[in-house]
Amino acid sequence: MCVDFSPENAKEINQETIFNQHLLVCALQEMSALFINLGTSMQHLVTDQSFGLLDGIFSVLIHPSQSTRLSAAWALRCLCVAIPSMAFKCIERCLQALDNLKTSSEAISGYSAALAAILGAVRHMPLGIPYATGKV
Repeated sequence: MCVDFSPENAKEINQETIFNQHLLVCALQEMSALFINLGTSMQHLVTDQSFGLLDGIFSVLIHPSQSTRLSAAWALRCLCVAIPSMAFKCIERCLQALDNLKTSSEAISGYSAALAAILGAVRHMPLGIPYATGKV
């Protein structure tokens, strides 16, 4: 797909970006509601790599739009409230991304919002943040 950035097409490109932004925000808000309502039954969908659900949420944290980054942070918060065992993995991934993407202002904004959202959700986790994964 070739995008023409000429001044005549600027309005169309801006409208498409705004549409994509609203689409992502709505999808993330619905996903957040599903996380909260379904709780730990979402564990298999989240941990299954073929769905790429967690990777998809983390990829939105570097979106140019602030509202989409905040919606992704909220989705991660809801995920960690629903499945507390995911909190440590999400925090670790946010810290690693903050360390690796120091030069991107979008990445710093998105990953720090996600980190703040997850840490703010600790009060809804009865046992706090698990710092190790269980052995089977």
